[in-house]
Amino acid sequence: MPDPLLWPDPTATLTRIARVAGVGRAAVTTWRHHPDFPHPVAGTEQSPHFDPADTERWLYRHGKIGHYEPPAQPPATLTLPDGTTVTLHDAHLRRADGLVELGGYTTPPAWVPLQDAALARVQVTGLPDVTVTSATADISDHNDTRHISLIWREENQHTLTAQA
Repeated sequence: MPDPLLWPDPTATLTRIARVAGVGRAAVTTWRHHPDFPHPVAGTEQSPHFDPADTERWLYRHGKIGHYEPPAQPPATLTLPDGTTVTLHDAHLRRADGLVELGGYTTPPAWVPLQDAALARVQVTGLPDVTVTSATADISDHNDTRHISLIWREENQHTLTAQA
């Protein structure tokens, strides 16, 4: 959950993001060109509104603010083909346009392959376990925390049976 003192409203405007980061609105407009900057959830093209939690995570990952308290989301567990397990804290799962994105934080930083990552098992609370034949990882580090975002096509995901 984002800090309610920083984000008093249900969405974050460019002006609010600028205030939180201690910069001008023009800087935030420039940040929007980063490929991983959060997408607007409301508003208009001229006055977009963003999810405060996604925005706070982005600001922290990119060193724009110096604190971040991860929300109490259940972790996800990844098992690589060699048996290595990686726990993603504050796990989030999104689906859109035939793609699945799973992201979260590791402390200390964990390693996963960046291209064509195979995942022997993906465990997300409340969902059936799956295997993924090919995923791409995006990794960003800040101090002793690593954010890992894995993206794969839905057709590369297969539900594991109870015996697996």
